[in-house]
Amino acid sequence: PQTQGQGSIKEGGYPPCAYIEIIQKIRQDYHFFSTKQKAHRAKILFGLADLPLAVELHGDMTQAARLQSLEDFRTGKAGFLLATDVAARGLDILGVETVINFDAPRNLTSYLHRIGRTARAGSSGRSITFVEDQDRSLLKEIIKKGKIELLSRKVASVAINDWQAQVEGFERDVIQILKSEREEKELRKAEMEAQKASNMIDHHDEIYS
Repeated sequence: PQTQGQGSIKEGGYPPCAYIEIIQKIRQDYHFFSTKQKAHRAKILFGLADLPLAVELHGDMTQAARLQSLEDFRTGKAGFLLATDVAARGLDILGVETVINFDAPRNLTSYLHRIGRTARAGSSGRSITFVEDQDRSLLKEIIKKGKIELLSRKVASVAINDWQAQVEGFERDVIQILKSEREEKELRKAEMEAQKASNMIDHHDEIYS
């Protein structure tokens, strides 16, 4: 298998608007994030921007939710799989041609593991990595030891500016959605505690007999 890599400098703001522009023409690909919070935030932004359905895969999900995400991605219902390194270990889904590293991995081993999710079964693939100043040593190591053809890619400033304006406009909605999710999570936790207390009262004699 052959994997072609592309590097790009991440500009200010979240997410990098070059990232959103690039994925317009890409489907059925893995996106790697350094934290589950970043992956979840990206999923919210995808929905607000009317991009194809994205699903998450990270450690803050139940096993049932993870399996559903994989099924939606495998069947093509979802166009993007937004994952963290830990949750993505062992993934082997055919037909994935692109891996996008929103956050560069910590070392060459992690990089090779990530891009190994594409170019399966003798096919070719590509990876796109957004590189910040602190990632330049990794970039040099990839060039020196990774034996991977690297290309740079530029995105038109007009497209970046357009997405920047849209992302900034979404920020209030993102904050409200995250707040609502926290409140819902706290409510579910309170309901579970109340149910647990109710069960203790109802079955007090059985428990302490």
